[in-house]
Amino acid sequence: AAVQFAVVGSPQQSAVSNAEQVFAAFDQLAANASAAGAEIIVFPEQVLYWYAVQQGRDAYLPYGQDIPAVQQPPRIICGDPHFASTPHLQRASCLALKYRLVVVMNM
Repeated sequence: AAVQFAVVGSPQQSAVSNAEQVFAAFDQLAANASAAGAEIIVFPEQVLYWYAVQQGRDAYLPYGQDIPAVQQPPRIICGDPHFASTPHLQRASCLALKYRLVVVMNM
């Protein structure tokens, strides 16, 4: 299944506020996909920082997060305090866990 995703947020809002709105929309889409039997969900490229794209390179900085190296053995990042500095990664992990989906998104 495919859906058209309308950009949410506003260039006047903070990066945190925009990301929260995007993840709220992602949650609804993931819930619908899971209920329909999907096993994987792929979110649009640059959707987390769409307004930064329009404002230039420096506008990306507030959206940036370090992505940690792959852990051995793999860990579930959702709710793990070691990943508190990566809320986007945690949110994506929680969506995967909550809806039993493989989540693909551009970070």
